[in-house]
Amino acid sequence: KTARLVFTLFDEDVVGGGQSIGSAHRKLVDILPGAKSNDAVSMLKSQVIDQLKQSGKLQEAITIQTNPETGEEETIVDQDIVMQAVNDMYSSSTKTDIKMTSK
Repeated sequence: KTARLVFTLFDEDVVGGGQSIGSAHRKLVDILPGAKSNDAVSMLKSQVIDQLKQSGKLQEAITIQTNPETGEEETIVDQDIVMQAVNDMYSSSTKTDIKMTSK
């Protein structure tokens, strides 16, 4: 029930091969104090959808297509557009220190 964010640090110059050298995890409500733990994910979804509506990119980000093999409708989400909306919303206003656990 508790949403968590996991952060992993990679340093290819030191370790190479894309292996992690440290990680940490935090409860989403610790990073976004305005979120209640039982509705944090719903709150974030709602905020992202609102951001996409305001930017005029909602129809581009989330589309419905018919699967030609099954005839069923499928929801297609453009992850790049959604992640850009998240970055636009939180990249400059959310700051916190996170201590990484070394491997």
